[in-house]
Amino acid sequence: MSEAIKKPLPQLKEREKLLADGILGGKNTTQAARDAGYAEATAKNMAQRLRLESAFSDRVNTYLEIKRSEVMSSTGRNLEDWLKELEAAKQYAVEVKNANARVKAVELEGKALGHLKDDKGGAETPFFINITIPGNDAPHTIDVTSKAELLS
Repeated sequence: MSEAIKKPLPQLKEREKLLADGILGGKNTTQAARDAGYAEATAKNMAQRLRLESAFSDRVNTYLEIKRSEVMSSTGRNLEDWLKELEAAKQYAVEVKNANARVKAVELEGKALGHLKDDKGGAETPFFINITIPGNDAPHTIDVTSKAELLS
């Protein structure tokens, strides 16, 4: 089990805390920003704002990191455990010939490792997917720069 991060929890402004709690609750960044009371134009660019170096992004990202670490610690599981489970899910998806389940497992793995951000209105980090479809001779590598490209 991983130990909780030993950083102090930053003091967030009310809207920043609502934003962060919305993200932790499973909302995408844009929706969390809307629900926190940010203007529509600001909400659409919130994912990008959180990737830029600033006092705002440092506070919110540190808060998210600490809260996620607390959840991981409280479950008795760590990132390695989650990745092992995702690997098993990917293998099962191949065994039952379910390409959609395989792609979803790869997508979740990308998110867990921080290589993929799922947020409308924000740029996504490019990544590669190797998919082996039973009956084909070789794996097929896809260079993905957006979720829309992944689904096309």
